[in-house]
Amino acid sequence: MKLNIIGWTSYDDSRFETAGVTWAYKHALLDDIVKNKYLFTGYHHQEFDKCVPVFNNGKKVIFSQRGFGGVMAEAQGLKGLYDYSLYAYTPNPYSKQYNLPTKKPDEGLIVSDKELIERYNVSVDMESFAKADILERLQLKDIKEYRYLAENDIINLICGEQSMTYDVLSVDREKDVDYTTEYNFKYRSSNLFTEEQKEQIIKDYVNAENRIVLKLAYRFFK
Repeated sequence: MKLNIIGWTSYDDSRFETAGVTWAYKHALLDDIVKNKYLFTGYHHQEFDKCVPVFNNGKKVIFSQRGFGGVMAEAQGLKGLYDYSLYAYTPNPYSKQYNLPTKKPDEGLIVSDKELIERYNVSVDMESFAKADILERLQLKDIKEYRYLAENDIINLICGEQSMTYDVLSVDREKDVDYTTEYNFKYRSSNLFTEEQKEQIIKDYVNAENRIVLKLAYRFFK
């Protein structure tokens, strides 16, 4: 999805439709924060003017204070399970440490949903190619090129000289871990583990790579 931020508005600005939070929106927001070296909290996001992003489809995306705190923590390179708490709220929102956006939305940059559609050429092995054909599901390694991959984008799946084209119906990300790691993380509060083991379980899970899980629909007209 060819997303970018065209400016910033307030949490309650009714001029812009509110979009649901997706991975593509989150990544576009992260990239804009890093590029412009913004630093502010979930409190600013909800209470201050020009702290809510407006995208080039004319939609804004809003978060809870904790949710936005998590985005800002990630933008600062923090991956801890509770690092969101560092940027969810602030006792001094006017502190000079913060760098808030100042740009108003440029509505002249809004484009149609059709113009936002991205087409991806993806090479896969025969097993993945067959699963996509039969199950209309696909798993991909979570790499930089797929950060903005979103619903309604188009994937041209290539295996040797064969190719199939699909519409993307949904995009999700999950930890690329085995069953034992997933189980241990789910039950990490159990008395089965020592405190040291619990800390290691959290560390292993948080640091694990993501994989992308796609639901697809065969595209009859390429």
